[in-house]
Amino acid sequence: MAKNLTHGLVVYGLLGVGAAGVAWAGLYASTPVADAEAPASWPDVPLALDADDPTLVLFLHPGCACSRATLRELERAYARVGDAFPTRFVVAPVDGAGGELVAMAEKLAASPRVELVHDVGGVLADVFSAEASGAAFVYDARGTLRFHGGLTAARAHEGPNHGADAVVALMRGHDGADARTPIFGCLLRSAK
Repeated sequence: MAKNLTHGLVVYGLLGVGAAGVAWAGLYASTPVADAEAPASWPDVPLALDADDPTLVLFLHPGCACSRATLRELERAYARVGDAFPTRFVVAPVDGAGGELVAMAEKLAASPRVELVHDVGGVLADVFSAEASGAAFVYDARGTLRFHGGLTAARAHEGPNHGADAVVALMRGHDGADARTPIFGCLLRSAK
């Protein structure tokens, strides 16, 4: 009897730990990063602001699965618009991490309208107040911030989301439905 009771307690204990782990993972996946206020105007940075079309600045952490999902959402956005639009990928340098992600970004950067920049020391992240991988900023041709947020609906999640929809709307010349959306990603500060 005592042996069965002990086994029962162990089984229920393991089930409880497993349920708590699943709950934590779900909460983590759906909890956005607290992000700072973005500059309202194009900052004085060594990145080119497109003279005719809105410019997307996208921060990526090469060791973050969320970055891969963000790049896949960006590929879908390019397809919806019909071509790559002015994009500046800002990649946080992490020794030995993210070869696949950097290769994805380099492939997208093959367009003359796309630039890939390594943010040594996190200088650009500081200027734009970017806290996490996936932080996206869209500035119009006059340098006015039109969108700040993420392009995924949860951490490492691909699929329809308000951020990608807003960016596509802006690139098509419409106002974005959501000027600000949550950002889900790894902290860029861990990449410094």
